[in-house]
Amino acid sequence: MNKNYIGLDVLRGLGIFVVIWLHSAFYYFDGLYDLDFNNPPLIITVIGLLLMFAGVFAMISGTVHTLQSLRKLESGYDFNDVVRYNAVSGFLILVVAYLYFIFTGPGLVDIANRTMNNSIFVDLIRYGKFPGFNDERLLYIDSLVMIGSNIVLLSIFMIIARKIIFNKNNDSIALVYLLSGLLFFVVSIIRIPLYDIYVEAADKGRCLTVFFLNWLVNKNNPVFPYLAFGLFGGWLAVL
Repeated sequence: MNKNYIGLDVLRGLGIFVVIWLHSAFYYFDGLYDLDFNNPPLIITVIGLLLMFAGVFAMISGTVHTLQSLRKLESGYDFNDVVRYNAVSGFLILVVAYLYFIFTGPGLVDIANRTMNNSIFVDLIRYGKFPGFNDERLLYIDSLVMIGSNIVLLSIFMIIARKIIFNKNNDSIALVYLLSGLLFFVVSIIRIPLYDIYVEAADKGRCLTVFFLNWLVNKNNPVFPYLAFGLFGGWLAVL
């Protein structure tokens, strides 16, 4: 198996560049609070559409981590060690993701109230005050949180599917990943009613329900449906 795929590195680099550009373009768009979102300018429509492409990152991440896992298994690494390594990697990415978003991440726009929920360092630099921690930033599921949780869940998927996947030919392994991704994508329609339950629980202070549903259904990149894109990445890796 090839040790490096330049195409994946190019896609990751291009994706990071585009995300930085899009966030900057949106959050610093002149007249942002006065936009008519019922009839938005074309550039806003394009930016909004492209900002919804986080599934590409999930696919690239799923591809890369599945490739690493298959490579290690072919090299004789113990299955449990490979899974443990991936799970730890996912948890570390989650730690970095939350530290990034809370302290230095982009603002969260509230158009109705014409306000911006800034990260801690941004408020310190702009206003010279410590804003404290707030629930909206702690619960927000950005792309890095999605990637970290996907890596952890793909590790669990490997454990569950071990008897089905391993000791099979590549066509069979790829089919398991593909069918699992398609099934999860269809099941993810459950996010629609669950999100209403989540919002109601958040409004009424039901912390246990909020904690349980947050990663699964909260905006912007929850497990439903973004784990499906991670599984599609695993499918690509095997192919």
